[in-house]
Amino acid sequence: MQYVNYMRRKMHNISHFGTAEGYPCNFVSNGTPLEDYKVYGAAGGVGDATVNLLDYSKFIPLNTWTGITWQALGDGSIRATGTQTAELCSQALFSAENLTAFQNTLVAGKTYYINGFRNVNPPTGERFYLFLRIRRIATGTIQYYSGDTGTTFVWNDGDTITALELHVYSTDSVLRTVDVTFKPLIAESAVAVDYEPYGYKIPIINNLFNITDYNKLVLNYNQQDITSQMTNDGVILANRCDLYVGGAYFIPDKQYVLSAGQYTLSGKTKDGENSAIWAGIAYTDGTRNVVNVPITLTGDWVSFTYPFLVDEEKTVYGLLLQNNGQKKVSNIKFTAIQMTEGDSITPIATTYIDSPLMANDYVDYKNQCINRNGVITACNIPQITTLQGQNNLSADTAIPPQKIYAKFRR
Repeated sequence: MQYVNYMRRKMHNISHFGTAEGYPCNFVSNGTPLEDYKVYGAAGGVGDATVNLLDYSKFIPLNTWTGITWQALGDGSIRATGTQTAELCSQALFSAENLTAFQNTLVAGKTYYINGFRNVNPPTGERFYLFLRIRRIATGTIQYYSGDTGTTFVWNDGDTITALELHVYSTDSVLRTVDVTFKPLIAESAVAVDYEPYGYKIPIINNLFNITDYNKLVLNYNQQDITSQMTNDGVILANRCDLYVGGAYFIPDKQYVLSAGQYTLSGKTKDGENSAIWAGIAYTDGTRNVVNVPITLTGDWVSFTYPFLVDEEKTVYGLLLQNNGQKKVSNIKFTAIQMTEGDSITPIATTYIDSPLMANDYVDYKNQCINRNGVITACNIPQITTLQGQNNLSADTAIPPQKIYAKFRR
């Protein structure tokens, strides 16, 4: 009887679950969260640096001052709890040595954004904020940046940070019991940015289409001296010579139907001999959405992002790459082309790690850990909810993973 029950469970899993592995990772799901997934590292390291310059591993771990206990939680956040015994209660982020080390990472002439990212708003008469005090040697002045809800500052030669602290401050002299968690951030940016912990990140994207599905070539305008192809690594080479207008469609081996709504096409290009290249989506009704994409002769990849609106349901005919009115365009390379719903390329899940994943490393959702060449450490790995139907998982990182493994419901 036990064997019969075992076989029933096994057959249930076989019929209701599927697995896929590769890069990108392609599968058809019923739209529920993945049962399991793994993202594997690669030579050079998978994972891009986050914007946060504050290394939370160097935060002062625990202190109690003027009634408030400040505890670093080990994930970039600091919790303040207790009852004030003074109007101003403060806690330095770093020791003097580590504050100097952080200061040395700042670059003269750069603009930085500062925010304490508290989890609750303070009551009337109270302030919760990240406080920065800078001595400006050039002008002989001291400037303060409180960052209640975010502000910016410019770093100059000779400047010195004399305080970098979290503050709980009663402006009406009422001493309150507080419980607030901060996520301190300083980032090189002239505008507000979202919070990210210090370290590296692996954002996972679920594309509406996968570039490797586009394996059939149809020349646009029947220009016979165009030679375009899809290579094994997903890079398109569009060789054009002495044509004012010419291009190619890459036709998918499966049908994609777009409902009315907002979408975003993105990718990377490099090389070529002019800046007038179109990339876009063509539809079976003869219409298309296209955009001029950047070209560089430096040998570096240049990213493009193109939000566009589909006003009614349309069936995709193909991916269009076209010379837009200039001659002598050759050896244009396209890669990482993807399309997602919405007006930006938004990750469906982002894993934060302390260093990039190398060739023998992987993150493991089911076991909530990172395996680095056999050494396992705990890690908070987010859930991924699939699309109903086709899914194409990839990572929005400079170096792509070797592969992604997924276990999904059919």
